[in-house]
Amino acid sequence: MPASILRTYTLATAVLLGAGASEAPGQVIPGTPFSGSVESYYQSWDIDEGATSTTVTQVFTPISVFLPIADRLEARVSSAYVSMSRDTDFSDSESVSGLADLKLQVNGSFLQRRLILGLVANLPSGQGELTSLEQDIVYDFVSPDLSVRTNRLGEGFNIGGTVSFANALSESVTLGIGASVLSRGSYDTSLPGTSNPITLSPGLESRAGATLDILSGVSAFRLSSTLAMYGTEQVNDVENYKIGQELTFAADYTVAYQAGRGRLSAGVLEILRFDNSIRSDGSFDTEEVSSNGNYLVVHASNDYGVSPKLVLTVSALGRLVGANESDAGDATVIESGLAATLTPTSNVAITLGGRYVTGSGTGFSGRDREIKGMEGMLRTVVRLNR
Repeated sequence: MPASILRTYTLATAVLLGAGASEAPGQVIPGTPFSGSVESYYQSWDIDEGATSTTVTQVFTPISVFLPIADRLEARVSSAYVSMSRDTDFSDSESVSGLADLKLQVNGSFLQRRLILGLVANLPSGQGELTSLEQDIVYDFVSPDLSVRTNRLGEGFNIGGTVSFANALSESVTLGIGASVLSRGSYDTSLPGTSNPITLSPGLESRAGATLDILSGVSAFRLSSTLAMYGTEQVNDVENYKIGQELTFAADYTVAYQAGRGRLSAGVLEILRFDNSIRSDGSFDTEEVSSNGNYLVVHASNDYGVSPKLVLTVSALGRLVGANESDAGDATVIESGLAATLTPTSNVAITLGGRYVTGSGTGFSGRDREIKGMEGMLRTVVRLNR
């Protein structure tokens, strides 16, 4: 198995869940107060692939702090506790757990807040050096049909920068462009099914994109596109793998109703994935049979204020994962969710929610694959007024 198959689906999942936001140009809003949040997610998935049944569970507890340094300068610091476990028909329960790395993001705004410059860093404080068994457990969480919260613990020292610029074309239309570069440092880890540890050097990642926002009364429409490019990954200082480019198109629409008491949102996301390059028979070339399939995501949600202090959210999502050129890895996934957000004071917000997920397709083994999953979550956000 190529070393970066783990990263391939980590990145794809990040795009689908919006987890890459910490490495993208941000938005600086003067006057935003200091805040901290603690979230806890519990997920359980039943997976039937061929004659094999597997249950995987995850506990993910991220902690984040927002620091307003100055009027046009802000910082975000975050980390998380992660626990992953699995049970199969032929083995006892196995698990891996530990802290994720400490992440830092600093943004500053210039030119009347139209230009935003950012610095992002990943400090290798988490559990990055996994054994072969631990990495094999993590591998069960990287399949693209599973919408897990994370499939990574620790890694190396990463450093990067972001830049974004927004310009109002009219009173209701704004065009934004942005780019980011991230250098991922090397770290020691293992591969499933191997006994010797390796040094993995993920290399450079870069993104460039554009966004068009259109406001009209109580509604907003957004079109966006992003191109992601990945450098060559090295294993023990030897070029081993290069993830193909990814081109993303998205359209989102939001409208408020009943004088702002409700808000309806809907959108569609398409990810086109190009061929990887891989070392084979002593040479490093584009793979002859593409292992990547495209993604299509359609989502909708409705927020409704039952009272001034209680908001209910109903959501639905459909995800189509295309098969690769080996006619494997495809999936059709349907998600439904319900959440309630209570704001007892202006400084505290508590959200309790859950979602149910079901899907079917073809696993990378070529066998039929079905999944059923559920998630429960609790989020607490505390803001301190200046």
